[in-house]
Amino acid sequence: MTVTVTDTAQVSAAATAQETVGQPVAALSLSPSSGSAPLLVTASAAASSDATGVSISTYSFNFGDGTAAVSGSAATATHTYASTGTSPPR
Repeated sequence: MTVTVTDTAQVSAAATAQETVGQPVAALSLSPSSGSAPLLVTASAAASSDATGVSISTYSFNFGDGTAAVSGSAATATHTYASTGTSPPR
C-alpha cells in the first residue's frame, strides 16, 4: 500500500507499507501414523488457521504415494496405503 501526501507548496512525499491479508497456517495430523499395509489413514488439517481470522475454504491432501491429491472444503480426508514404505509429505 502506498500513500502520497502533498503540501500547499505542491511538494509531495510517498510512503509504502506492506499489508498481510489472509496468511493461512497449515497444520496436519495423521491417525494412525504407522502400521502394516494396507493402512487406512485419516489426515486432518482441522488445526489449520488464518492469522487474520479469514476462514480456510479449500484443503488439498497429497498422500505422497503417487495417487491423485484430494481437494475440497473438508478439513479431513482418508486414504489407504496399499504397499509398505514411507510416503513423504508433498
